Amino acid sequence: MRGANGPQLAFDGDPATRWESRLGQDPQWIYVDLGAQATLSRAVVKWEGAYAKSFRLETSNDESSWTPVYSNANASGGTTD
Repeated sequence: MRGANGPQLAFDGDPATRWESRLGQDPQWIYVDLGAQATLSRAVVKWEGAYAKSFRLETSNDESSWTPVYSNANASGGTTD
């Protein structure tokens, strides 16, 4: 999804913008390619009013094989850190 709330806004550093999934179309996902291997030590997700009730964070070195590093099956919005 591109446009006013497209994926390019998920990590743009501006707290006034966001990625918006399409209403009623589940499951949905987004990934970020850092361009090189990196160490992940922290992830912060700031949810809005329409937050995911269930989600997981995964890592990959090849965009093909994914390893779950965090999951929440009973999310309640706010900030996940």
